[in-house]
Amino acid sequence: MHLQKLTLENFGPYYGTQSVDLDVSREAPVVLFYGENTLGKTQLFSALRWCMYGSLSSSQSQEEDSEVAAHLNNIAKREGSNRISVGLTFEHEGQVYVLNRVAIVEQGRPVAVTASLRIGASVVPSSTIDSVVGRIIHPQIADFFLFDAETLSRFYERLADDRQRGFIKESIEQVLGIPALQIAKRDISELVNDALDRQAKADKSVLETQRIRQRLRKLASEASSLERDRAELQETLTAAERELERTREALQRASGLEGDLREQETLEAQISDGEREISQIKAEIKNLFARGWMAVANARLSEKLDQVRSANNVASERGREISELRQKVALLEGKRSGGVCPTCGQELSADPTVETDLATAREALGAVLAGSPSGEVDLRTERRIAALIDNSILPDFTAKTRRINEISFLQFERKGRLDSISERLKGHSLAEIRRLGSQQQDLTQVIKGSISALEKSREDEIRIGQEQRRLARQLERLSGADPKVVLEATFLRLVQESLDRTVDKFRERVRVSVEDSATDMFLGLIRDSGGYGGLQIGPDYRVNLVDTRGDMRPTSEGGKQLVALSLIGALKLAAARGGPVVIDSPLGRLDLQHRENVLRNWIPRLGTQAVLLVQSGELTRSDADRLLGTTVGRAYTIRRPSGDPEYAVIESA
Repeated sequence: MHLQKLTLENFGPYYGTQSVDLDVSREAPVVLFYGENTLGKTQLFSALRWCMYGSLSSSQSQEEDSEVAAHLNNIAKREGSNRISVGLTFEHEGQVYVLNRVAIVEQGRPVAVTASLRIGASVVPSSTIDSVVGRIIHPQIADFFLFDAETLSRFYERLADDRQRGFIKESIEQVLGIPALQIAKRDISELVNDALDRQAKADKSVLETQRIRQRLRKLASEASSLERDRAELQETLTAAERELERTREALQRASGLEGDLREQETLEAQISDGEREISQIKAEIKNLFARGWMAVANARLSEKLDQVRSANNVASERGREISELRQKVALLEGKRSGGVCPTCGQELSADPTVETDLATAREALGAVLAGSPSGEVDLRTERRIAALIDNSILPDFTAKTRRINEISFLQFERKGRLDSISERLKGHSLAEIRRLGSQQQDLTQVIKGSISALEKSREDEIRIGQEQRRLARQLERLSGADPKVVLEATFLRLVQESLDRTVDKFRERVRVSVEDSATDMFLGLIRDSGGYGGLQIGPDYRVNLVDTRGDMRPTSEGGKQLVALSLIGALKLAAARGGPVVIDSPLGRLDLQHRENVLRNWIPRLGTQAVLLVQSGELTRSDADRLLGTTVGRAYTIRRPSGDPEYAVIESA
């Protein structure tokens, strides 16, 4: 496969229609795209993958194409355009393919995605487009041809994971062409079953032959059913693996947001409580207003109360004064006539001044009694008026108004923080994280069950094969067997057994070849190659980095990326199917020395076409000229001519 041209229409920041020539020669196979972060390199990468497979990333399935709606260019959208399209022209086995994928985005409707493919002058039916593209580069192996820095960073961990390694092993065997041999095995097995059936028909020992024939038919039916079940299990496993990968990516993106999500939940609860408290206080203020008429009456009642209290105070004082004067008069009269003091009970003796004091006291008492009457103390009236006065209305109103202002200020702060958090979260929620976590557990169980069922299926396949061979030997021993049919069945069984051994030997030989190539590539990429023995690849494609003594060595994140690059490069060399390599930001985690090693020793070995999307922090133009030299066939720059993030253009560098 050789890329020739990519055409974008309103995809992401690429407003309008823009075309890029990707055709390069074997002598200069590298295509460079320079673009700083956020300019649109990843969008370009996604557009290429979407055009080929109908998915925006390796973890998405085609059914999730509604996400394409988010890639409609906003300028085009404002102008009324609802069309996104990506076209890819490429050559494969001497024929020119023109592939187009179009999405129509309409408000309130599902995104309508259509695809068209022309091979030369022939139009391919839309229902077969995906299978045609899949025969060239299957989606399952696309990660070895279209990958980005994120794919590289995950690749090493996936190889170390027992469950995910099985999926990668299957993808690797797709790259190496082993499934073609497995299909041949299945075809031979069908021929063996047919020969055994004909052998049973030709046998003269009717009863024994019928028994063996019925058993062979049953075994053939079981084998066929087993094959269908395995295909369905493998499809389920593959879909679950991809969905689990997507779920894990979503969880990883959300993992750093849990603190924000919890604060969001708290703020939402506080805002809700605040709104309820404000509503309650407003209802209470409304009740205060309903009693507000009392505030007008309170002034008159307070004035009347002051008058009553003043009168009561005067009456109380006059009564006290009269009482004191009467006691004094009584005391002086007692002194004058002798007797006992009414207060202390002592005997009183006459005093020369008693008459004078008595006269003065009687005069004062008379003067008080003769003054203007102040009436009785009226405590009952005072209490009734006081009970009518409600002095709590204004203080309550003031307190409640102050509380509303305090809550409103808190609500303003809470909503400000909530808006800031919501902007960071961009639609994430704790409920969504919990759902993803639950989904991850469910998918893990599905995968575990599928792997267990596949292992059981392989055991059943071995059992069926063994029994078929046993029955075949029984048929050969029957006296009426047709020698020609026996010979054919025997020959096909030998071919079947030989092919089994051949597939195993081929798989092992290719594994050793990939291990040698990957080790050679890794030692060419690493700074101090003397301390490493290389890469050790097991039969299940577990990859270990070892030292010169064969002991495993730990490695850094950058080292893991070099391991992944080495394995991908080795697989590319061993691949039964060739194709371009398109890489988005492959050098971000590497230091300068390792970047140079990748560019000098890895890129030139990728084949006839390598497309690199880089930013200046990874590769400057001067470094590209120095390190890649004449191997650069085309170079482009992504820029924003107007500064508008919704408008990027691709220009020749």
